[in-house]
Amino acid sequence: MPKCQLHSISFKNQSCVLAFSHSIAKLQFGDPPPFMQPYSSNNKCASSIITVTTSTISMYSFSLPIPSVENYSPGDPLPSRDTISWLTVIIVFFTVLLLLLILILPPIIIICIERDFITFIYHKQKRKDLEYKGVQVNPESNKPNQIELQNSIVHLEGIFGELMKSKIDVRGLVYHCSRTGVTLIIPEEAVQQPTTVWFGACPFSDKFMLGDFISITPIVWVHIDQNLIKPAELYLPHYINIGAMIEEQLVHMIAGDQSFMDQGKFEFTVSNNDKMEVNSDLFKVCCHHFCSHCVAMEKNAYKSSQKHYMLAMAEKQEDKTKFVDFCCFPCQIGCKQLVTKQYEDIDFKISDTKSFMFNDEGVLSIAFDPDNIPGWDRDQNGFQTEEILESEVDYFKVMGCEAGNVTKENIEMLKMIEDILSYPPRFRFKFSCLNKALALDAMKVKVVFSGANKALQISITLENPKAFISENLSTLQGTPFLTPNITPANDAILMNLLTVTADVFHDDHLGSKWFVFGLKLGLSVSQLHKIELQYSNPIQFARELLLLWRTQNKSASWEPVAAALKSIELNSVALKLEGHFREQCPIPTLPSSVLEAEPGLPVLNNLVGAKIEDKYHLFGIAVGLNEGYLRGLDKDYATCQERFHQVFYKWSQINPDTFKWKTIIEVLQSNTIKATSVAECVIEHLVSIQ
Repeated sequence: MPKCQLHSISFKNQSCVLAFSHSIAKLQFGDPPPFMQPYSSNNKCASSIITVTTSTISMYSFSLPIPSVENYSPGDPLPSRDTISWLTVIIVFFTVLLLLLILILPPIIIICIERDFITFIYHKQKRKDLEYKGVQVNPESNKPNQIELQNSIVHLEGIFGELMKSKIDVRGLVYHCSRTGVTLIIPEEAVQQPTTVWFGACPFSDKFMLGDFISITPIVWVHIDQNLIKPAELYLPHYINIGAMIEEQLVHMIAGDQSFMDQGKFEFTVSNNDKMEVNSDLFKVCCHHFCSHCVAMEKNAYKSSQKHYMLAMAEKQEDKTKFVDFCCFPCQIGCKQLVTKQYEDIDFKISDTKSFMFNDEGVLSIAFDPDNIPGWDRDQNGFQTEEILESEVDYFKVMGCEAGNVTKENIEMLKMIEDILSYPPRFRFKFSCLNKALALDAMKVKVVFSGANKALQISITLENPKAFISENLSTLQGTPFLTPNITPANDAILMNLLTVTADVFHDDHLGSKWFVFGLKLGLSVSQLHKIELQYSNPIQFARELLLLWRTQNKSASWEPVAAALKSIELNSVALKLEGHFREQCPIPTLPSSVLEAEPGLPVLNNLVGAKIEDKYHLFGIAVGLNEGYLRGLDKDYATCQERFHQVFYKWSQINPDTFKWKTIIEVLQSNTIKATSVAECVIEHLVSIQ
């Protein structure tokens, strides 16, 4: 780098600057420097000598405003030493600050991310200090405090999914988890003071350490910050075929919260709780305090045990083609919900389900009767599946973990094959109508499965595309009743019960209110669990539990049902039910010309349709309309009031002889509709227009 030396005998505490011309200058060694002149603050630099110390100096002009000798006068101010010092300090300060941020910020971020584990270590050390000082610490009763719990909620939700948080007082609590089928019942007066209970459940996780055991129930986490005066009941559904030898191999396993606080995992050990009841489909565990629970089997015993499975038929109609799947999965609520969601996403509808067990060979195959269907062609849909092995249905074997210690990689692999519909395994077929002339309007095909422990068959209905009308036969096919000997047609009280409560549980998003309703009617948890496995939604659940209740209480009145509705805070529904059983008011004396008159549709819509719009279907049945037509209204019209208008219009067209005010009043007061208050409004209207 080119350098110049400035030799002076008079510089003392003076500022000096070396000025160059900004024009191009090339200096050779020994040449006089005509363009350089030293300046000091007092302009006394005569004794200074400037020499060039390198052989060649090349200087070029810059775009910066550097003053030249020609434009610089001796009186102009120069930067002071103080100014230069402050600039240096500022530069150094920001440089040091930047270095500190680079060095300190990453550890702070890491500490924030790992704050929970630091909290775990702190409390673990605190307990060790207490033990060292002679203070006894019981690890089972040592519950995490509220700060620890709140810090762990995010991690717990990552394991169990959405957690249930509920207030509990002397009235107790009944909670049913619709995702897993687990039921928690805390009896009345079980807690000393109001508190909060947390609940979570899932089938498996990489955060569970079970050693050589495999969980055969959902793993349940319950937290409550006080011991219970009365034991709570925890019902855990399972899918193992229980026998005398199998029962001896079942163990109740628990994991304390503190193991999760300390290690980030739940370490399960065998409980000495001998108050576990074994049922064909449920385990009942009673306990005064809570932690994490499951029922498990040693892995070799699990391999040799016989298990319950379900076979679901799902259908989809597209023009001349009908797609039919038969999906096989473990007999668990969580597995059933997974399959239901898979088929909803591809517009299939599950139309039938069967429970079964594999025989000793562990292979399920399929056959059709008749094998050849006139006018139809049958082909496998997508990949070829000739048979389903039991090992392909067991999700532990599919994940590749023989024992219950599931890894993150196991879960990711299972999720991947679930997304592409490879798990649970299924038979997939499509039936195409190739000749409408040969095909029958409706053809039933029997599907027979081999390899099950019992006769297993399901029927498919193939409909000729030319016969498609709004009254689609498939919409009339419902899941068969669990109680075939009791039907609404021969039981007036049951008809009214179903009429009032049919749609009450439509908005039961949590999926547990219907369950509590059934318990209040005296049904067992096991009975309700069977209903939940067999049917699809809360409306069907409520219908079936009422039918089941009626079989056990054939002489009972409607009053127990009203009391059960009030107990789950459905008072308005209970009052509505009471209204259905009031004595009908006699029709007042009105001229026959008024009663026999044909109603106007706008008036009828305002007086009747707008007030009981959700009854359009029952009203249509009462006046003789076709069931298929009424079901078709759901697809064609968005609102109930629009559907009711169509019911009135259709009635007036096909049965004009009965389309009268008198008939309307009778139907409103009938046991089917039981809208006496609406009937009274109609009568008042007719009296006013006389």
